[in-house]
Amino acid sequence: MAMTQEPSPDPSLVEAVRTQAGASRKLAAEAKQRLDEVDVDLPSALNELFEGRLGPFRTDAGEILSSDGSVRIGPFAVVIYAGGNRGSSMSIDGVAGVIDAYEDLTLENLRTAYGRARQVKALTKKAVQGSGVADPTSIAMTLAIVFARRSSFSLDEISDEMSRLNLTMPAHAWPDMVAIDGKGVVNYATRVPGEDKLGDFILPVADHSPSGLAAPLHIYKVIRSAGRHTFNKVAALVAARVAIFAPGTVLDKFDTELDELSPNGVVNDAHQFNLRGELRLLSEADVVDEMLPTDVYGIVAGKKEVGSIRPTKYRPALSSVARFQSRGAFRARTRVSTGRSSVNTRPRARSWRRPMMDTGRRSRVTPLSTNSSPPTRVHHF
Repeated sequence: MAMTQEPSPDPSLVEAVRTQAGASRKLAAEAKQRLDEVDVDLPSALNELFEGRLGPFRTDAGEILSSDGSVRIGPFAVVIYAGGNRGSSMSIDGVAGVIDAYEDLTLENLRTAYGRARQVKALTKKAVQGSGVADPTSIAMTLAIVFARRSSFSLDEISDEMSRLNLTMPAHAWPDMVAIDGKGVVNYATRVPGEDKLGDFILPVADHSPSGLAAPLHIYKVIRSAGRHTFNKVAALVAARVAIFAPGTVLDKFDTELDELSPNGVVNDAHQFNLRGELRLLSEADVVDEMLPTDVYGIVAGKKEVGSIRPTKYRPALSSVARFQSRGAFRARTRVSTGRSSVNTRPRARSWRRPMMDTGRRSRVTPLSTNSSPPTRVHHF
């Protein structure tokens, strides 16, 4: 029997990954050295690490000014801004994001950071007033990251406090990420229907959220272990924001092939946009309901299956989450004729290791908890 050989990887892609991995490891080594130096203040260490790594964007510690200069917020440890003269005050018009840094992150500091993030995200940028920009959201959003050198609280406890604070304000006011050096990050991630991996998500901007036609995205709050590569994950999110602000800017990814950056994350909150463009939390009862098995209908043309459909209830004020399936569960087959094509449900073994998406695959998740707290799920990046 003839054996088919796996196609050889594209040499240019292999070289690109090798280059990105090298840049990631170099940043990781520098971050460990600078952040471990207790005699160097945190803002200085962070700005030195970003120096020369964000293309035309600069970073400095300083205050944020409103477009008319009447409001000052800060100072922040790191302000990421486009061009302009370096100084202790930067206009919000050119700001892509900020990092609010703390030597020790307490719950009180976290609450303070939430308030500061809400203030800076409320500032409107002159470039998007009047909306002459093709995609005003690309400039309007202001990334807000909370970074700490250490914390006596676990990432689980930090995430729980974030969940409580998230209930007190709209999603466009939340910090996009909270990071504890040496531990990891808590941020937001999404996947589109049909995908089996999560990708980082930058929170929507006030007055620029989708409305009328809600995007079919599931937004999750995710805890991700990163160890000594925590700063790399922060830098990767900053680089993504800069690339959105200035399309065409070529930057390193900073989080490629790093040993301590886990490919899995623990999901403990799920959200979805409603028809008013608001990001809404899914209730515990609906989480359980969404995780119960549902029929998957195969779409066939003749004898060939060309796709599948999984009906799901849309909740304008809530969301849907990755589904759980018991090992060995099957569906009864039904067939409905639609002329030359047909729609059917077919027996599908519920594999525990493959994600269940619109293509019939299954999510790699942990089983439902039997306690009364919201279910915790592990998802792959």
